[in-house]
Amino acid sequence: MRTLINASLRYGSKEIIVGVASVASRKEVTLKTLHETCGTPISLRKWCASCGTEADKTVKGWEQVPGSFLVLDEVDLAAIAPEADKTVVLESFMAIPSLESPYIERNYWLTPGAIDLGYWALHAAMKAEKVVGVGHSVLWGKESPCVVAALGGEGLLLKTLFYDEEIAAWDIAPVISPPAVVTAQRKLLTTTRVENPRLFKRPTRVTELLAAKMASKAKDPTLKTVKKALKTTGPKGKVTR
Repeated sequence: MRTLINASLRYGSKEIIVGVASVASRKEVTLKTLHETCGTPISLRKWCASCGTEADKTVKGWEQVPGSFLVLDEVDLAAIAPEADKTVVLESFMAIPSLESPYIERNYWLTPGAIDLGYWALHAAMKAEKVVGVGHSVLWGKESPCVVAALGGEGLLLKTLFYDEEIAAWDIAPVISPPAVVTAQRKLLTTTRVENPRLFKRPTRVTELLAAKMASKAKDPTLKTVKKALKTTGPKGKVTR
């Protein structure tokens, strides 16, 4: 696995330096938007619609009412910034909770150093006591509540969570279905159930299309293709490489 950043894991008077790694990553084929004429990837500009110019200097602001902003300066931004970035602070430990999925924002592995007895001692203690650590994390400048769990044959798993007020409440009244309809649905679920969800595979239509187009291009060089541009024109006519 690839470590994204290093962070400080704190609990009580202890501190462990851990790596933060993605639990999973998308393997999708990405398509870029190109300028049709020359094949250069297009870039987005910071454009001010009011002034009709590119904005070279920007500030942060909070929209009080539509179209009206309260501007925050550097002092204001420093005052509301988290105290420390790249930290995971466990404020308490509790019995393993049943976290409902709407609260879970992201999952990350917390990885140990080369020889980190403190990491593995914490992992073993949490497993033996059947507890998780509860606290908050500050990663990439964003503060979130979090839970850290010790998984069986693996390491520590960090779950960043949403705050209560960020969860959309379910406000649709349930409808009681007739027993016959429920029975029919149960039968359908039984006949279409998959025992091992790991068997699910990504559709291959994108990769198959790209492979077919590359094969066709190899056979017929007259087919349209665009070479990557070596030079692009930057702001104010400057040439960049």
